[in-house]
Amino acid sequence: MTHETCRPVGTAGLRRRIPRATLAGLALGVIFAGTVEGQTAPPEPEPIRPGVRAPAGTYENTGLDVLHYDVELSLSDDADWILGSVQVRLQATRPGVERVDLDFTGLAVTEVTVDGTGTQASQADGRLGVALSRTLDLGEEAVVHIRYRGVPDDALVLRDNIHGKPSAFVDNWPNRARFWLPSVDHPSDKATARLTVHAPAEWEVVANGRLVGQPYATPPDEGARGPESGPQRTWVYNTEVPLPTYTLVVGAAEMEVTSLGTAACGRAPASSRRDGCIE
Repeated sequence: MTHETCRPVGTAGLRRRIPRATLAGLALGVIFAGTVEGQTAPPEPEPIRPGVRAPAGTYENTGLDVLHYDVELSLSDDADWILGSVQVRLQATRPGVERVDLDFTGLAVTEVTVDGTGTQASQADGRLGVALSRTLDLGEEAVVHIRYRGVPDDALVLRDNIHGKPSAFVDNWPNRARFWLPSVDHPSDKATARLTVHAPAEWEVVANGRLVGQPYATPPDEGARGPESGPQRTWVYNTEVPLPTYTLVVGAAEMEVTSLGTAACGRAPASSRRDGCIE
């Protein structure tokens, strides 16, 4: 694979920017529906400082294990904001779990549901707290669905490349996935993932895992539809091996994608190829 080198872009090339909240924390309360097209976009809370180590014990004895992230992301070639959606499938590792705390900062949350039902949620200091709709016993699962939008402050970089063309590339290391993806942003909690990306039709999109089918023209009613400037295509990538969030990355731009051949033949048990290699 080859990709373009990115450089910062001036504000003249950034359009439809969403206003940021003046408060460090944004209380969400009970949320039932996402933002409706034509209404004022919700304000974005101030982000935390990137790369800061979490306080000791933050990820210990939480009572929950993330099993899977189902991510949907909409990108544009003429706007510096994104529309996102993630369904986080969780499993209780002890009885009596009533709440989940995810890492998420700088973007506005527009809807939160648990198992399809609206719930209470609060966003402050880089954390998104969600009240579960029921108390989970040991081994029970729940799906937390979060819709969000805004201008990423870090990790998901929306900039022009050296040719003056827009691009989007993710760099989550070491704990910066939280700037664009609600998650347990710590290597102790690995999960499988499905990444669905809507992007301009002339772009190419690369991501972790196996490309599911071929890119297709994005239907008008497809999930997380956000900033658009013309025809879009949709790419779907699936990972069947649990990964830490810092390795869940996406690259999207008008670029050439070149295969460098195969590797790890006979040593890649999750390979979908008959020869057991990865490409």
